[in-house]
Amino acid sequence: MVRLPSANARQSVRAGRLPWPFASSGGVSRGGASLCRAASLLAWGMALVAGCAGWSAPPKGATPPDAAAWVKRATSADSRIPYFATMHTHIAAGTGYTESTARIWRNGARQRIEYGPAAAPQRILLDDGAHVRWLDPQTRTVTLAATGRRSPQVDLLLKNYRAAWDGSGVIAGRPSRILRLTPLHPPGPSRRLWLDRATALTLRTDSFSADGALQSSSFALSVTFRPKLTADRFRVPSGWRETALPADPPRWTLATLSERVGIPLIGLARPPAGFRLDEMALTQTGSGVPSAHLRYTDGMNSLSLFEHPYPRAGGGMGRGMGRGMGRGRGMGRGRRGSGVSETVGEPCVLLAGQAGRSLRIFGEDRVYILVADLPERALRAVAATLK
Repeated sequence: MVRLPSANARQSVRAGRLPWPFASSGGVSRGGASLCRAASLLAWGMALVAGCAGWSAPPKGATPPDAAAWVKRATSADSRIPYFATMHTHIAAGTGYTESTARIWRNGARQRIEYGPAAAPQRILLDDGAHVRWLDPQTRTVTLAATGRRSPQVDLLLKNYRAAWDGSGVIAGRPSRILRLTPLHPPGPSRRLWLDRATALTLRTDSFSADGALQSSSFALSVTFRPKLTADRFRVPSGWRETALPADPPRWTLATLSERVGIPLIGLARPPAGFRLDEMALTQTGSGVPSAHLRYTDGMNSLSLFEHPYPRAGGGMGRGMGRGMGRGRGMGRGRRGSGVSETVGEPCVLLAGQAGRSLRIFGEDRVYILVADLPERALRAVAATLK
């Protein structure tokens, strides 16, 4: 049995960089990073909430509904029913954890999330499906960015993960049916969902890393369907100062990104089983060197490949490379050599709070950095395809 800290034990949420997919070219205040990681977890659980509200549990003793079909239907229907929910999230952080409580209002494409105490929210997110606004009540300022919401890749998820019922339990006093998502191509992360027997509402989502460690747990404290929601609930209060809307990032191809980075990008010729290229982006190392970010996914897990030039004759790039490409140790140090060298990073925290490990590889003219929730053996196997 997994034991979590009491929901009554409040700890401050640590500040940090805004993680993908909430990052934008304009940047956002550092104070909301862990809250953003909680938002990405809440999004998964609540995507299942609304779509399942209309499903009725079968009579006792009857065959349960098909788990895979339910996941596919639920994740495509999260905007069909208005709701208000209070969610609490625990996220593993080193030897301890962080936790936060959020209140979510959803009506169609519009969404409002408040973090912190109900009487004095620390941060507020307004999302209309196209743009997201982060509100800081303390400074009465608003930061605009492209929406962090993405269409669920349910077909890809179900190609790579097995959905199966996994017993029953009681959450918040309500009998629940447990659904488990496990990788068909292990190793990989997994998730466990507690579904209310009466409504199929997702009452709790536990996320596990590839080594089986519990990384986060997000559970509903209360949910109300079809509440009275006024338009003001999703508007910015008058008198608040808004920043300029950042320009949308370009749609990169390998050719255009190679030209911008300055080297012909290679990418992964043979991604791990089930993974496919999801997106490409331009970033930079801690020392300001342009770097390509190629992100692969299997529907749940992510594998990031950073690739940037490494001029061996120039010097000055041995330390500090990779900072800002993810969060965690092991990506900023390495050694130069005449051939290919490897530096295995310590366990780190990936973007969006996902647990993982990093590996840096030195080539003749470039540096690769791999980051994924995979054991060292599997990460090295991916790295071998780059040589």
